[in-house]
Amino acid sequence: MRVLWVVMDALGADKVTSELMPNLVALSSTGSVSHGIGVLPTTTYPNHATFVTGVEPAIHGLYANDVLRADRWVGAQTVGPDSPTIFDRCRELGLKSVAVLGDQNLVGVCGAGAATLHWPPGGVLVEGIACGPTGYAADTATVDAALELGVEQFEFAMVHLDENDAVSHIHGPHSEEARAQATASDIALGRLFEAYGPYWDDTVVIVLSDHSQEDVEPGAAVDMSARLEEVIAPVDPSARWRCDGTCLVVAPGMHPDVAEAVRGSVGVSGAVGGQQEGLVAWGSDGVLFGLDWGQGGDHGSIRCRAQVVVVGGGHPDADDLANSAADSVSSASSWYRRTLSLLGAVP
Repeated sequence: MRVLWVVMDALGADKVTSELMPNLVALSSTGSVSHGIGVLPTTTYPNHATFVTGVEPAIHGLYANDVLRADRWVGAQTVGPDSPTIFDRCRELGLKSVAVLGDQNLVGVCGAGAATLHWPPGGVLVEGIACGPTGYAADTATVDAALELGVEQFEFAMVHLDENDAVSHIHGPHSEEARAQATASDIALGRLFEAYGPYWDDTVVIVLSDHSQEDVEPGAAVDMSARLEEVIAPVDPSARWRCDGTCLVVAPGMHPDVAEAVRGSVGVSGAVGGQQEGLVAWGSDGVLFGLDWGQGGDHGSIRCRAQVVVVGGGHPDADDLANSAADSVSSASSWYRRTLSLLGAVP
């Protein structure tokens, strides 16, 4: 049995058509795209940490792309998840695993150092590697690395393709450029599938997205720092928060009344969470919190929680899993348990 995860960053369901992504559509055992639901905030690192641990951010600890440590915001990749990962379980079970991650920071975020092999080594971008427009490895380079490592030889493989997210950030998720990138990423995906050809009858493939993106209005960014200072400081001067795309995150441990103060702030249209797990808040459609970098798309709010799910492969279990995914909305945390079950382990 071989299980391949491919996470296509920020891929929206509207791109999964036979015109734009024929390889992905052909993979589907059910002939359609299933739907998943991610964790909040709808950013890359909390959702990937949930994929690999099977638990929510309140448990694995990576509640945002940056987390608070000793009263400082640090990158989630420098901290890593507090919970055991699928790579830890594979090692315990004597199964070979590999992680090939287009965003090098995901090596730390996913605890991929515990895999049998991981790329890029040590979570450091390989010098001279071809990069996408936001500085992460290009999808072609990521697939090249996966093929060089022989991902098809491992019982469990995880591959992350970044460029859908990058192009959608710059041009917007519904732009012609984003559509063209979906096709380019699909070609890269097809190369992965070809590598599994000799082992197809023994393989289950799970293609996921971590979040979608939403169009943002140029010049519509709202700097919430001053507003939050006014409403939070009187309640809890020690509370810390951070704006990230179309959301803001208040770190766990705040005074319980902070949540209510944020919900009542001008510019906040919704919020979830509280003292223990932290708070995620967002504004109206297309509104960024923080700096406006002139991008066309972003994510973080509850509006980007939808995840693409496509399951296929030649192993008989692929059809059962595809039907199960089609029957209900799959949580991001469910893939850890489902995958270990496929590999013969009870998580």
